[in-house]
Amino acid sequence: MPEYLAPGVFVEEVSYRAKSIDGVETSTAAFIGRARTGPPEPARVTSFFEYERLFGPPDPERTLGHAVRAFFRNGGSRAWVVRVLDADRLSKGLQALEEVRDVGLLCLPGETDPDILGEALGLAERRGIFLIADAMDLDPQAAVRIAHALADHKGARNGALYWPPILIDDGDGSGPLLPPSGAVAGVYARVDVSRGVWKAPANEVVVGAQRTAADVDEVNAEELARARVNVIRPFRGRGIRVWGSRTLANDTEWTYVNVRRLTTFLERSIHRGTQWTVFEPNDEPLWAQVRSAAVIFLNDLWRQGAFVGGSPSEAFFVRCDRRTMTRDDIDKGRLVMEIGVAPVRPAEFVIIRVTRKLAGVACEIVGESTGEPGFEVRLSHRWVDPSTVEVIVEAERGWTAWNAVADLSRSGPDDATYVIEVDDDGYAVVRFGDAEHGVIPPRGARLQAMYRYGGGRHGDAPQAEHGAPSV
Repeated sequence: MPEYLAPGVFVEEVSYRAKSIDGVETSTAAFIGRARTGPPEPARVTSFFEYERLFGPPDPERTLGHAVRAFFRNGGSRAWVVRVLDADRLSKGLQALEEVRDVGLLCLPGETDPDILGEALGLAERRGIFLIADAMDLDPQAAVRIAHALADHKGARNGALYWPPILIDDGDGSGPLLPPSGAVAGVYARVDVSRGVWKAPANEVVVGAQRTAADVDEVNAEELARARVNVIRPFRGRGIRVWGSRTLANDTEWTYVNVRRLTTFLERSIHRGTQWTVFEPNDEPLWAQVRSAAVIFLNDLWRQGAFVGGSPSEAFFVRCDRRTMTRDDIDKGRLVMEIGVAPVRPAEFVIIRVTRKLAGVACEIVGESTGEPGFEVRLSHRWVDPSTVEVIVEAERGWTAWNAVADLSRSGPDDATYVIEVDDDGYAVVRFGDAEHGVIPPRGARLQAMYRYGGGRHGDAPQAEHGAPSV
């Protein structure tokens, strides 16, 4: 509180805005490679023009410049470039990158040495960034061997491998075969900006790609996917696309690139956004502020589609109280917050089932409840298939689905159930419980039923083997 030494009226500005957490940068890429010229220290560039000004035009004998150009062409906007001399190992470039902040992606264009890639995975694990690695041999088994060599590495969950090399048009219809990491990093950046880090960077067009160095058929794609190799595939009429989003990790928890990158994004954002808590009194007022900041941050991500769940309570939880901290934790100045989220996993296997539609489909309001025990309602169409009937009942907070059972006598007084009975004329009756065996729909509640009816093309009675109607 300010100190006032004389009587008077004083105006104070007081902020009631909650502490906030901002998301960290995820789409800035770091490229480590060889170039003829350029500064010895890491350089930040925001366009390929700026790269050429510092490092010169792309060199046919080196992949760095081509990879950076593919990155910007595919949607990247910021990159750090670390130049190493031809006589140097890329490990020197990794060491130089240790001091660079705000990096989300790491590329070593064309590097396939498992030892070097292992060092890069170690850096990615320590720094919370993601390695995009290349497999350059045209034999897919070479890519599989690299993936297997890296799968048990501690940082394998922070990296992904892509194959095969691609041909990028340099503007005159020609160009060298290049490692895919530069273009894929641009795809990552493009998806981060347009959709969010939680969206899998796959089924996305590789801009500028003319062809791939090797063809990938369904058999190869399946084998490579099992080995955690992400492929670049051409599709007729749809261009060349990134066709995979799996990390190098054997752990099923970290199978998908977007799940791992989302988790890293949350960890880094919350870590940076709660730095203000250091040396604050470790008590309930501080815990409440921390919880509030985290909930606001996560709720905004949920609204953008980052988490699974129909409500925030289904999508995430935040705990920071005496359940997460012992007396010893508090005495030693440790503030412990627990956060759980339900990340969205990609629809990797989309199954479409096709069947002939011989019967009709109805969706109708079939009446209002009388509120009487054993209330019944008759459906409008004949020859109803009981197994297809679904009934929803109007409630105060919207429509709720009830469950069909074979026998109401097995239902309890709180079970929202009903039975279906079909008479000899093919009409179906929905019968509800009596408050002892099943709930009675509230008086006046509307009932909606969805079902299939009719056994033939015109909704008539089902046909027996010799064409006579069957009942």
